[in-house]
This record gives sequence, structure tokens and C-alpha cells, in this order.
Amino acid sequence: MTNTTMLRQRIMDSGLKYKHIASQLGITSYGLQLKIDYTNEFKASEILKLCGVLSLSNAEKDEIFFTPKVDYNSTNGLIQSHTTTEPQT
Repeated sequence: MTNTTMLRQRIMDSGLKYKHIASQLGITSYGLQLKIDYTNEFKASEILKLCGVLSLSNAEKDEIFFTPKVDYNSTNGLIQSHTTTEPQT
């Protein structure tokens, strides 16, 4: 699962625009948005390129892209976390 909240924060912190990041990955900015929103999955090659573009450490990469337990809110409600069965209101 992608931790979309953390990824969005790192993109904001970098000051880079989605269009620039997407071009570095070889995809459109719309394609990048779909991957961030977890509509489409990132390819391994895109994750590696994104780590370079955003200067992510291995720990950050793991936390953003390979955390098995993701908070419900960090996925924009698209999936359920391992600890909750219903979104909390």
C-alpha cells in the first residue's frame, strides 16, 4: 500500500510540480495523480526513479511504498486498514 499522505507531503516539501515529477517518471501528470490516489499502482522502476527525484532515503521509500499497515485516511478512503473495518466518522 502506498502511504499517500506521506508521499504528498514529500512532494510538497520538494517544491517540485507534478508535471516535472511525472516527466521524470515517463508518465503524464494525470497518470502520476492516479498512482498517488491509489487508482493505479506504481511500478518498481517508477518507485526507484521517484526516490531519486525526491531524494528519498531507503527508510522513507519503505515507509511510503511498502508499509503493510496503512492508515485509512492516508488512502483517501479507497481501502480499509488492517485494524479497522469501517471508516470512523
